[in-house]
Amino acid sequence: MLMQKSLEQLHTSLQIDPRLWRIMEMRVNKSMTLKAIGEVFSITRERVRQIEQAAWHKFSAQSMVLAPLLDLLEKNIQPNAAT
Repeated sequence: MLMQKSLEQLHTSLQIDPRLWRIMEMRVNKSMTLKAIGEVFSITRERVRQIEQAAWHKFSAQSMVLAPLLDLLEKNIQPNAAT
């Protein structure tokens, strides 16, 4: 529940592409694999990985403002995890 609240705060703080946001929710909240997410969006697992990396890059660019939220998220999912 805390994770969901943190994601909502992050979403409110940034203007994020809805598809990118949905992919991050699937990875963080539902612990879905890259392959499973790719099937939902009809894209490859590699493309999902690239989108996820772009999201982490965007989030880390805002790290001074969002550091507490990013710390919480990073404890629950590793951005380089190739699942």
